[in-house]
Amino acid sequence: MLRRGSGSSSERAADQTSANTALQDAVAELTEAVAELRAALGGGDADTRLRLHRIEQRLARLEDAEAAAPATEPGPAVVPLASPSPERKGGEERYALRAENIAQKLGDRALSMPTERFASACDRPNVSLLGDLDGSGAPVVVQVVEGGDAPMLAPSRLLGHLNDQSRRHVVVRDILHSWLHRGAPGVAGTLDELATTVAAALEQHGGPVAVLGAGPVGFAAILLGAEIGADHVVVVDPLTTIDRALLAELGDGRWDDALSALDTQGGADPGRVDALALLRSGSTPVEIVYSSADPLDRLHAERLNGAADVSLVPSGTADALEWLLADGRIDESLGRATTVRASRSDR
Repeated sequence: MLRRGSGSSSERAADQTSANTALQDAVAELTEAVAELRAALGGGDADTRLRLHRIEQRLARLEDAEAAAPATEPGPAVVPLASPSPERKGGEERYALRAENIAQKLGDRALSMPTERFASACDRPNVSLLGDLDGSGAPVVVQVVEGGDAPMLAPSRLLGHLNDQSRRHVVVRDILHSWLHRGAPGVAGTLDELATTVAAALEQHGGPVAVLGAGPVGFAAILLGAEIGADHVVVVDPLTTIDRALLAELGDGRWDDALSALDTQGGADPGRVDALALLRSGSTPVEIVYSSADPLDRLHAERLNGAADVSLVPSGTADALEWLLADGRIDESLGRATTVRASRSDR
């Protein structure tokens, strides 16, 4: 890391920026190389897995330290790799900064990952957007996943339950916990920009599109599905509004902190805070699978009853996701996108 030295302040700043950019690129390349090595080795023995894990930890610490490095006195001696936004805190800030670095490094390759590499990287919590669009299976599955280390439905777990392993798959991760209102770090700053990026890639590859989201990001899945013109959207136990007044009517106070955090990021688009209002036109078919035994899950689902092209599917169990994943039901639900696309073509 460069320290204050000779030369003008502008020259020192330029040198520092260049050095930090080079270091950022080096860390991103090393991180990518480790991921490729892990994929190439497969499971490997315990010692190999431990060594790779330790390398990844060191790279992560280096990235975090560079991003958070303070300037030395006197004057701005160190330029951080990225400028942390004040609204990001703790783990979210760390994931967002790494996501920006990775997204910038991957560029257009993010949506054209080889199948093996996609499978090894799709669960990484600091990857905003990743896709394997080179397969032949239909429909393309666009999966919206919540940020953090333990999403309700990890992409790799979904892959294990799909009968058609050639099916194309895109992962959109809500790292900022903004229901995609703030886009995806390193890819897009808004929902509109993110939808444009995803839609362009899908149009290039063609085929029917199903959007999937489980839990809180079910709402984000509905938003993204509507924006990209998905053929079918499948959501499991979704949140169906982030309007504070409507949440209060439902007696759902679980999202107060998340909404306050979203306010510090610029807030939600007022026209995209309620799925019921978005789905009145019926342009996006939505299938809601929910746990009828959970009062809040039932209330969120049933408030959309009667909306155009919305179908409610009570699981009759305490765990709607496990019910959907069992006995090929997930394939059947996602496969409806193909039927919808065919019916649209016949009109």
